[in-house]
Amino acid sequence: MTVQATQAPSEAAFGIFMWQRDYALKTLEAYKTEVEGRVFPAFGQESRTDAPLPEEASDDDADPEALREAFAKSYEENEYRKDLEFAKSRIVEMAIAGLYLLWERRVTHLLRTHERGQPGAGTPKQEMTDLYLGTFAQIRDEFEKLGWSLETQDFYKKLNQLRLVTNAVKHGDGDSRTRLWRKFPRLFWPYNHDSYPIPEDVPTVPTAANTLELTPEHFREYAEAVEAFWKAVPSLDRT
Repeated sequence: MTVQATQAPSEAAFGIFMWQRDYALKTLEAYKTEVEGRVFPAFGQESRTDAPLPEEASDDDADPEALREAFAKSYEENEYRKDLEFAKSRIVEMAIAGLYLLWERRVTHLLRTHERGQPGAGTPKQEMTDLYLGTFAQIRDEFEKLGWSLETQDFYKKLNQLRLVTNAVKHGDGDSRTRLWRKFPRLFWPYNHDSYPIPEDVPTVPTAANTLELTPEHFREYAEAVEAFWKAVPSLDRT
């Protein structure tokens, strides 16, 4: 993978080498390839359309038992399709959450490695610093301290949305879901359809009917934001 590295401004207090950038991008690409090439297609052939129920026979010779069996089979076929669609939706959610957690893991490693390499931090053999980076806000603030602002980057809004989506997926109903709903109602039914307008008096808390509707296209959009992050991190390579 060829990467156009962003050069670090002279005042930047930190950066990464090309080989570090390549490792991060290769890991991301491997994750994307497996998810899009193997996981999503496994559930891609089932239709959400219900199978029609058998019509009742009008003649008196119809077998009631056979008709009941046909109705029961048709009902179960529809439930089977709905179960697979449910499974696919959960898989998409977990794949998106995994994308964020992979980014968080690599970024935390990057920041702790940088901290360990600072003057007075000890020899290279010392254990990783106890720098606490338990939340997205702490990661963002740490970058700010080092002279690089995440919030001014073009990818920031989408990366922050990915963070909110991941929290909603991890924690389910509650504060995380409500925060996502208030910021991005278009991710929820029925507002996920562009033709469905968002009313001015939209509730501040989603109802049980306002289900989170994530798709493989969302996965791709979030993956692009993560890729943009790694390409934008300041470079330590000499030119």
